[in-house]
Amino acid sequence: MCKKFLWLVILSGIITFSCKKDIPRRAVVTTGNFELAMAIAHGTLVDKGNEEIDDHGFCWDSMGNPGLNTQTVHLGAISSTGNFQSAIPSLSSNKTYFLRAFILDNTEPLYGNLITFTTPDLPVLTTDTLSGITENYAVCGGIITSDNGSPVLARGVCWGTSEHPDTSSTHTNDGTGTGSFSSVLSGLSANTKYFVRAYASSVYGIRYGNEVVFNTGQGATTPLLSTNPASGITQTVAIAGGNVVSDGGSAVTSRGVCWSAIPYPTTANNKTDDGTGSGIFTSTLSGLTANTTYYARAYAINDIGTSYGNEITFTTLPAPGLPTVITTSITDITQTSATSGGTVTADGGSPVTVRGVCWNTSPNPSYR
Repeated sequence: MCKKFLWLVILSGIITFSCKKDIPRRAVVTTGNFELAMAIAHGTLVDKGNEEIDDHGFCWDSMGNPGLNTQTVHLGAISSTGNFQSAIPSLSSNKTYFLRAFILDNTEPLYGNLITFTTPDLPVLTTDTLSGITENYAVCGGIITSDNGSPVLARGVCWGTSEHPDTSSTHTNDGTGTGSFSSVLSGLSANTKYFVRAYASSVYGIRYGNEVVFNTGQGATTPLLSTNPASGITQTVAIAGGNVVSDGGSAVTSRGVCWSAIPYPTTANNKTDDGTGSGIFTSTLSGLTANTTYYARAYAINDIGTSYGNEITFTTLPAPGLPTVITTSITDITQTSATSGGTVTADGGSPVTVRGVCWNTSPNPSYR
């Protein structure tokens, strides 16, 4: 009897041990820090588990729930624990993203902890003054005053015979980093109008400086100017302006700011007229629509043509809403009186001019 009991105990232990051994151990992955400067994500495979890992990488989106159905970087199979990293491509500047590391075994994807980050803005730059203009040659350049936390990977000047030249047009490559640089524009056609802009790029995209216009064979150019940031923004008004740094060798006959709800406004759109000459000027942009995003550029005109400063954007304030109020519980009720009141929790963007309590013997009493 004892021997039978002993064998049953041993057999039970073997069965229990075998069941525990067959339970799969899932892998564990964590999401590490995100390097904003160069857009590099980090992750760690903490535990490989006892399943084969067919793929690992990162997934991200701007909505808050990244997974394999969103943007992903796939790094392939992984056979040992440790750290891994990858550059994250195609991120926009000045935007908030959510990111997770992932691994994929033959069961289902496993995700690391969710992290969030906001990408830096693009570099700040201006196009420099043109000089040495001949019939087939000119010297220009740019000044990069800030990289906004992400290194300038390429810089130079682009030009063409149409407005808003970009790096798909003819352009120079003048190194990296912030500061001033000089560019040689060669192979130009005689007696031709050209449009020029400096550019600077980071991993988050390309920003262009203000546009300058010149004619080959003429020493004068259109003015060189910048646009001031918008301030004093209300529902219908904003303050901007500009600085005409150089008249280009020909007197500035008109200057101001033009604006529109679409990019690259010109003097054919809404504009101010703020005098003549070089120097700093202030502009009042009026007749705006509440809760609307506008694009604005300073402009200056001389005998050669019209130049525009760098483009700025701003959003007007929302139109005032109704106040938010909570009715206080009714107390001290008698046959002919009661006590109530309220709490105004928000004025809706406009001062509250009247407040009180209204009542009636029918539902939903109103002030009027």
